[in-house]
Amino acid sequence: MDDIVKEYLPEAFAFIYVINSENAGGTQRDRVEKLIEHANCALFVCNKWDQVPSKESDEVKNYVVTKLTQCWPSLDPESQIIYMSAKEASEVQTFGVVTEEFAELMNGIKSMVLKSIEARLEIQWRWLDYLLARMALQTKAFIRNSSEDRKNVTDRMIYITDRLQSIERQQGTVSKELQSYLENKADHAVSALSRYLKSPEVMQQFSSWTLDDVPNTEESWELTKNYIQQLQMERLVEVIKEWEEMNHVFSDARASLIQYFQERLSYVKGQLRTLEGHVVAEDAASSGSDPLASDDFSFAEKVIIGVTSPIWVPGSLVVPVGNVPVVGARSVKEKLENWNKIRQYKKDKCTFMAEASQEYLNKIAEEQHLKSFVMEQLKEAQVCLRQVLDRIPQLIEESKMLCQKLRDKNRSKKELKDFYKLLHEKSLQIRGEMALFGIKEVRAVDISCDDLEWQDHAPLGGGAFATVYRGKLKIRGEDKPVDVAVKEWKEELTRSTASSFLSEAEILRKLHYPFIVKFYGTALRKEGERLKAILVMELCKENLMRHIFRHENNIPGKSSTASAARDVIGWAKDIANALEYIHRQGIVHRDLKLENILLSQENIAKVADVGVSKEAKAITGTMTGTPVYLAPEVVKSRLYDYKADIYSFGIMLWEMWYGNRALLVADADVYEVFEKVVEGVRPTHVEGSNEPPPGWQDLMQRCWDEKPDNRPDARECYEKLTKLYQEVGAPSS
Repeated sequence: MDDIVKEYLPEAFAFIYVINSENAGGTQRDRVEKLIEHANCALFVCNKWDQVPSKESDEVKNYVVTKLTQCWPSLDPESQIIYMSAKEASEVQTFGVVTEEFAELMNGIKSMVLKSIEARLEIQWRWLDYLLARMALQTKAFIRNSSEDRKNVTDRMIYITDRLQSIERQQGTVSKELQSYLENKADHAVSALSRYLKSPEVMQQFSSWTLDDVPNTEESWELTKNYIQQLQMERLVEVIKEWEEMNHVFSDARASLIQYFQERLSYVKGQLRTLEGHVVAEDAASSGSDPLASDDFSFAEKVIIGVTSPIWVPGSLVVPVGNVPVVGARSVKEKLENWNKIRQYKKDKCTFMAEASQEYLNKIAEEQHLKSFVMEQLKEAQVCLRQVLDRIPQLIEESKMLCQKLRDKNRSKKELKDFYKLLHEKSLQIRGEMALFGIKEVRAVDISCDDLEWQDHAPLGGGAFATVYRGKLKIRGEDKPVDVAVKEWKEELTRSTASSFLSEAEILRKLHYPFIVKFYGTALRKEGERLKAILVMELCKENLMRHIFRHENNIPGKSSTASAARDVIGWAKDIANALEYIHRQGIVHRDLKLENILLSQENIAKVADVGVSKEAKAITGTMTGTPVYLAPEVVKSRLYDYKADIYSFGIMLWEMWYGNRALLVADADVYEVFEKVVEGVRPTHVEGSNEPPPGWQDLMQRCWDEKPDNRPDARECYEKLTKLYQEVGAPSS
C-alpha cells in the first residue's frame, strides 16, 4: 500500500473500495477487513462492469455480495455496492448524460460525506460529555465532603490514596505481562513465517523463473545485479502477502494485542471508577457522572488516547521493498560477485536466478533474520498500546490530585459548598441537555420502530422504571423476524433521564458474550412530542430462580437424580465465565442474583441486567443490590468492587444447590439482614438435604469470605467449577 495513503487512513471517516469486476469479483478479504472496521462507513464500487458478460453478471454479483457479507453481515448490498463502468460513464457524460450507475455513486459519496460529518460531530459530542462528566464528579466530591466531618474525609482520602498507590504498583506487572504477551505473539509469527518460507512448495515457487520474468542484461553488471535483487525482494513481498492473507497471522496478532490490553485498561479504569465513587462518599453506581461507556476500542478510549477515527486502522501488511530482511540480499550480493557475473547470467538466466533465489530465501527464512521484520509488522499495535499504557499513570495521578485537594483545610465548608454547588448543578444540566441532543441528533438509534413489533397490552413483566414486552425484530439478511424482549422506559426521554439511558445502552453494547443476554440495540418511540427509549434484548424463557425453585427435580439438594447437580454446576460455570468477562471489561454487575440469570430457549444460563442498577440507584438513592446478596464491605462502606460481585455469586451457589432464599427470615427487615451479614452470619447446610460436593462447598465459602482479598476472582471460580463439572459428567439430555 502506498505510504501516503497508509498515513492518511487513521484520519479517514469513510472508505470507498473499488473492485475490479472482471477479476472474478476482485475482492481481497484480509486487506479489506483490516481497512474497514464498520461496514456502514464503506462504499464498494464494482468497476469495469461493461467487461462482465451479461450472462455472468448475476453470478459475479452474488460472489461479491457473499464475500463482503462474510466480513460484514450488516452490509446493505442495495445501497453500499454499486456496479458501474467508469469508461461508459465518462463517454456519455460528454453528451451531457449521467448514467444511472454514476448517479448512484454520487449519492453514495454524498451519504459517506454526511456520515463523515456525523462521525466528527459525535467525537466532539463525546469530548464534551467526558469533560462534563469529570466536572460533575469533582464538584460532587467537594460538595459531599464539605458536609462531612473533616477527620472522616481525611481518613477516607488517605485510604483511597493508598488504594491508588496499590493500583499504580500493579502497573509494573501489567507492563511486563504485556511485553511477554507481545514477545510470545512475535515469536509465534516468526516461527510460522519461517516454516512457511522453508517449505519445499514455497522454495519451488520462489526459485522458478521464466525468461519473461527475469531482467535483461544491462550495460553493467552493477545495474543488472540491482534489478535481480529488486525482483527477488518484490517476489518475497508477494509470497509473504499471500501467506498473510491466507493465515492472518499478523492481523490476528495485532487484534489479540489490542484486545488483551483493552481488557487490562478497562479493568484498571473500573478500579478507578470504584474509588471515585468512594471519593464522593457513596457507591460508585450512584455518581451519575461516569463518562459514556465505549463499544470496543471506540470513542471513550479514543478520547483518552487520541485516536480519532471511527474506522481506526491498525494497519495491513505493509512490506515496502526496503523493509524486507536484508541479510539474504547481502549474502546474494557477495555470491554474485564471486561468480563470473554477467557472462554466466547471459548463458542461462533462469538457472542463475533459481540458484540465487534459493540462496536468498534460505538466508531470509532463518528466524533470527525474520524477528525485526515481524516486529515491524506489529509496530502500530505497539505504539497504540504504549499510548494507553502511558495514560494509566496520568489517570491515577488525576485521582491522587483530587484526593489531595479534598484534604485541603484552607477553605471553610460553606465556601466549598457555595462555590461548587452551582458548578455541579450547571454541569449536570448541560450534560443532560447534551445527552438528549446526542440521542436525537448525533447517536443514531440502532433499530427503527418500523422493524420492531410488540403488543402493549401483553407485557412479560416490568418494574418501577421500565416494562418488558415480547416482540419481533426484522433483521436485514434474515428470512424471518427473531423473537426479542422489548424493554420500554416508562418515563419520557428528558435531560434528566437521557444520560442514564445512554449509559445503560452503551454498557450493554460493550458486552458481547455467549453467557450474557444478547443486546440487539436501541430504538425510540415517538408519542406526539414525547420520546420513549427502548432497549431490544434477546428473549429468554424464564429466570434461573423460578426454574430451580419451582421444580424439586431441579434442586440438587432435594433431587434424587444426578442430572440436577450436573445442570446446576454447568450453569454456575457459565455464570462465572460471564462474570469474568464482565470484570475484564472494567464493569461491576452490582446486582448479581438468581432473578438476574435468565435461561435461553436452549437452556443456556445468561447474565442479565448489567448496568440496570446504576439507573435504579441514581433515581432512588438507595443502596445498590438486593440485601441478601450484599457483601459486608458494601453494607458498611458502600465500596462496591469486583470482589463484592464474588460475594453475591457465593450466595447464589448456596441458593442454586438448596433451592431456597438465603438468610431470608419471615418479617425480617433489610436492616436485620444487614446486621447478620456484617456479624458474619452465612447460610448453612439444610438438614435432610443432599450435601454439595466438597469442591462446591469450599468455593461457596471462599466466595462469601468476610475479607474481599480472601475471595477468589471470577477466573478462579470458573476454573474450579469447570473441573467440578468435568468430574460429574456430561449434561443431561
